[in-house]
Amino acid sequence: MGVPDDETVAYRPGTSRPIAVATVLMCAVLAGGQLLGSPLDAASTYAVLAGLLFVATLAWVALWQPVVRVLPHGVELENPVRRVLVTWPALHEVDGRFGLRLRTAESHWSAWAAGPPSGRARTRGQASEAAALVRTHWDRVRDAGHLDSGAVEGPTAQVTWRTPQLVALAVPAVLLLGALLAVALG
Repeated sequence: MGVPDDETVAYRPGTSRPIAVATVLMCAVLAGGQLLGSPLDAASTYAVLAGLLFVATLAWVALWQPVVRVLPHGVELENPVRRVLVTWPALHEVDGRFGLRLRTAESHWSAWAAGPPSGRARTRGQASEAAALVRTHWDRVRDAGHLDSGAVEGPTAQVTWRTPQLVALAVPAVLLLGALLAVALG
């Protein structure tokens, strides 16, 4: 059961990655300034550096990582800490008014990578780019007769936690909490 031309298409918004790069660069510059000429004591310097590391990691996870993938067998949403795969037969609705929301019989799933339509497109009632992409592929699968049986085998969505991203966020968070505790206890 696949997209007729058996292709995989990835969608990422154009603005989130430059914002992620700018945030990480800003954190790096601030960390360098902190290391080169800080009037703070060691514990406070450590707290500032841990905070900057957390902000940079959060920017990487929340702004760089999310993607919507249209696969031959369904749609994959890679959100910051969770990956959701919805197969074509399980998909009931594609909503693009406020980004991208996929509805199945059991639940609905939103994509972090899909922003809402721009101003004029929104006022005209058009869907987001990501929703239009998913809907186009879904229509092609349906028109090719791959959804005629209507049977959904197994769960309507496969959800997995993105462990590397969770660990990447947890490590600087723990460092930051430790540093703030060290500053507080002084």
